[in-house]
Amino acid sequence: MITKEEIYKVIPKKILIEVIESFYLQLFNGVHGIDHWTRVLQNGIILCDKNPNLNKNIIIAFSFFHDVGRTREDDEPIHGYNGGRMLLKYKYKINLTKEEIDKCYEACVDHTHTRHHKDPQIAACWDSDRLDLYRVGVMPDVDYLNLEESKEDDIIKEAATRSWDKRPDWVIDLIQDLELGYD
Repeated sequence: MITKEEIYKVIPKKILIEVIESFYLQLFNGVHGIDHWTRVLQNGIILCDKNPNLNKNIIIAFSFFHDVGRTREDDEPIHGYNGGRMLLKYKYKINLTKEEIDKCYEACVDHTHTRHHKDPQIAACWDSDRLDLYRVGVMPDVDYLNLEESKEDDIIKEAATRSWDKRPDWVIDLIQDLELGYD
């Protein structure tokens, strides 16, 4: 799967704490908090394992930045832009190339407004997020997924199951290491 050390190579621990602490909504009990972010990451890592041309660094950054700009749980059209702006705020403090920053920024800004993208890196970010829709009772629709890997029945079913499963050990380890509290 993924380790906290792999995450910290992209987003150093101190920076990740700052990003998480800036989140306005409930970190643990809302539908857009850390459990969602880590499921998006897990979905993305699974896609990267199936397609070695995908970039794990972009997936890692996207998973923590794409919804961090939310100020409410319901429809909020500018939250992706807010998350993208926060990514740019930290661009010299996280370990992404300029190209990775640019792709992650675009993925954050457009993740709710655009259905498909021709760039597989951005498409993987969006699919990773959309594969976690079951957490709000919506089964992911293949018409809204980009990559062939994302459209596989087993990928969709496993992602749906993950949406309701308990936190995996790697997430518990990350939460404890970041000293975020645990409920």
